[in-house]
Amino acid sequence: MRNVEPFTEDELRALCTSLNEFERNRRCVVPYVDPKIWDKYVQEVEESEGFDVFTNPGPTLGYMPITTYKRDKELEKKLIGLAKQALAEKLPCYEFVAIEWVTGHRCAGWVYNITFQAHSADAPEGKSFQARVYAGIVDVQVKFCRPKVVKT
Repeated sequence: MRNVEPFTEDELRALCTSLNEFERNRRCVVPYVDPKIWDKYVQEVEESEGFDVFTNPGPTLGYMPITTYKRDKELEKKLIGLAKQALAEKLPCYEFVAIEWVTGHRCAGWVYNITFQAHSADAPEGKSFQARVYAGIVDVQVKFCRPKVVKT
């Protein structure tokens, strides 16, 4: 049920020889996306390493904001558990406080980028952290957990 016309032979041939040329490939990634929205999305992904993505141009294979946890208690519980696991494995002196923002992308499971608050004896007021966690079909892998990176 695509609302996109099929590619012609010439278009497919040109596409296969131009994989690094974005303008000729855009239709493959997100059909009919506004170029300004796409550019904003790409900029957010690149500048934040996928953590601070607020723009969702449509059904892409990349990072998308995940806000449903705010009304889906089961998902919220899962994300809190993943953030706590990331802290326990990588920064055990910190204690989880609250989720700030979540992005993710599907794979054989999900890769979540969780931005959250945590505190410790050294930082009782709390600090922002970022964790990238792969929640696969079979296992969970904490890729990293670090203080939030702020690009200047």
